[in-house]
Amino acid sequence: MDLNVVELNASTPTELIIDLFTLASQYALDVLRLKLEYMLALHIADENVCSLLLFAESHSATKVLDSLRISL
Repeated sequence: MDLNVVELNASTPTELIIDLFTLASQYALDVLRLKLEYMLALHIADENVCSLLLFAESHSATKVLDSLRISL
């Protein structure tokens, strides 16, 4: 599976990725959801670790949860 995300990069706002992830989940766009999940994992920072943890748990974002466990 190609996980290259051309239009989204490290400078993409986390809030936008969360919004897109939520829509991808709602419409069962699994490939997009997985790509966005990897992007969220790259956006883990001291400022957002708690909010990303809550988001990842409530949306079953396992890649984000795994990355959070590693970074903690």
